[in-house]
Amino acid sequence: MMENTLYLNLRGLGVKFGILLLLTLLIGCAMTSKNDYRNEGPRIHNLAPAFIEYGNIIEGKSIDEQMKQLKSTFFPKFPEFYQYKIDKWVKAGKNPDEELIKQLQEYQQIKTEFAQKTRDISANLEDTIKSFTEAFPDLDKNFDVYIIHSFGEMDGGMRTIGGKSVFILGIDGMVKYHKGFTSEVPFFHHELFHVYHAQFLPDNHGIWLSLWSEGLATYISKKLNPNASLKEMLLGLPEGMTEDIKKTWDYHWKDLSSKLTSAKDEDYESYFLFSSKHKKIIKRAGYYLGYLIAEEIGKTKTVTEMAKMSSNEVLPLIKKAIHTIQTTSAVSSNQSH
Repeated sequence: MMENTLYLNLRGLGVKFGILLLLTLLIGCAMTSKNDYRNEGPRIHNLAPAFIEYGNIIEGKSIDEQMKQLKSTFFPKFPEFYQYKIDKWVKAGKNPDEELIKQLQEYQQIKTEFAQKTRDISANLEDTIKSFTEAFPDLDKNFDVYIIHSFGEMDGGMRTIGGKSVFILGIDGMVKYHKGFTSEVPFFHHELFHVYHAQFLPDNHGIWLSLWSEGLATYISKKLNPNASLKEMLLGLPEGMTEDIKKTWDYHWKDLSSKLTSAKDEDYESYFLFSSKHKKIIKRAGYYLGYLIAEEIGKTKTVTEMAKMSSNEVLPLIKKAIHTIQTTSAVSSNQSH
């Protein structure tokens, strides 16, 4: 009787242990699947070789046939983006077919460089992502990268396509804007940092946020690529940008200080877009000024700390950095006279 009782007790414990073990495994699997999504990817979709193949197929064909082939065989590879681009042209009052024809004609002038950039990206992008994640291991890698002909949209960056954020590299934009680059790695790191920074970026629409976002991405790019040139850090667009800013140094800092919290589109355009019509602010000056601010803040903060700062921390530090830069440059100027 005692033996039977002992057996039943042990069997009961075994059942309980088995259930407990099963629950532990199930919970562990659930937790793993929940956390592992951050380690999947990024998923790379390289459509550039397919565009090169399309370009070879339509060689010598009529423009009507080129357009027919484009819409029936190439656009379906990434329909969300190309519809986004067409909608954007329509919104701007442009004829999409006319714009597409222009882009196809321009491609004939850059197809050799386009093919070279495509080969370089195919060889280097995965290694670049690996080196970035070594520096920032908590990067949420659950995102898609599309390497495409962007039809004049961009060289690289995030876009919201079909309600989903997608990382896009436009080979045509890279060919157009990256003249003189010996390496695209600093550029890739710059854009990857935007993806990473979005995990922590404060929710604010002032100029200071764009200044911080672009300046810090440029600073990180330089940290990861110490030998990168100004061009490769995107600080040579337009040509001579940094030298031109220095010629009106005080004006730029004073004007920027007065507009830090501005959310006006025209102020953003003045500091960050090629389309700026401002007569005194150098086009894309915000990239260089933001880089100098990040560099100043980086004297007392690690890159990880800088990436994860809240808006309450960032704005006061930007103001302090601007004051320090202005004061230091004023002292240096007086000493040189």
